[in-house]
Amino acid sequence: MLTILFVQKFSETLKTGRFFSHPLIWDDKRGKLCVSQWHHANEWRCRNIQLLVSRVLCLDRLFNWGLGVNFIINVLPFIIFSHFLIFPGHPVHFPNNYPPSSYPFLLIFFAYPPILIFGLVHYAFLMKTVFQAYTGLILLILPLIRDELRPATWGIRCSTKLNNHPADVAVEY
Repeated sequence: MLTILFVQKFSETLKTGRFFSHPLIWDDKRGKLCVSQWHHANEWRCRNIQLLVSRVLCLDRLFNWGLGVNFIINVLPFIIFSHFLIFPGHPVHFPNNYPPSSYPFLLIFFAYPPILIFGLVHYAFLMKTVFQAYTGLILLILPLIRDELRPATWGIRCSTKLNNHPADVAVEY
């Protein structure tokens, strides 16, 4: 009974249904995925709304945040450098401190873009390293903090006099 077409459509249904958290089925008459008429009403009960929201917000499975951040950090130097390409005469750029037809202007004008790109890319590389290091540090330390801060490990670290007579807190401390 498990044909190749059935397995393909079933896996497509599961992937799409998990992504959108809707009860999707494969309709042979229409030849496409559609929302189930039988399971749709049951999906919107209060208990299932929480499951739906938690499935949608499970971002570590749906999207790898590191890829987006790395892409933004890699593209950022070139976006910043585009200011020099769009507005070469802006006074914020160092070559514009000299008159436009002088030799220092031409020398600095041709050396400025590679130096600027190198500095921006180097800064982006450092920021990427810092971002990944702190992300790894958070992933390493967060479970340890959760274990230490759970309510079972708190306990009462007060003196016996304070436990017996809590009104004496001002006298104790």
